Amino acid sequence: MAITYTWSVDKVKIATEGTFTNSVIQTHWTLSGTDESGNTGTFKGSTPFTAIGSTGTFIPYSQLQESDVVGWIQSVVNSNPQYSSHINDRIAQQLGEITSSVTEVHAQDLPWASTGTVVTAADVNPGPV
Repeated sequence: MAITYTWSVDKVKIATEGTFTNSVIQTHWTLSGTDESGNTGTFKGSTPFTAIGSTGTFIPYSQLQESDVVGWIQSVVNSNPQYSSHINDRIAQQLGEITSSVTEVHAQDLPWASTGTVVTAADVNPGPV
């Protein structure tokens, strides 16, 4: 099953760090995976940063592009193979549930919910046979 992944930045937190004003110090993001049938699974994460980060350069907040921030996030996620696999596995699991028609049924919708079945002690332990 081929999955196409799309990253998006949901929000960031900014602060002044040293001489850097409006430095991105926290990101909240979503990775969506879409299969050939158009089904989508998602994973939401958050990643902290420092003013200069791993790139060694600072981009003023007013000049940031989503692609800059996504690149920072991907760098962190991809540097941890276990975390990256976990994310991809969660998305694949969601897609598998969609394609295998797994349905979650809540208590009020269970077949016996409307019957109000009462179980007595005699029903559980009918005594000697």
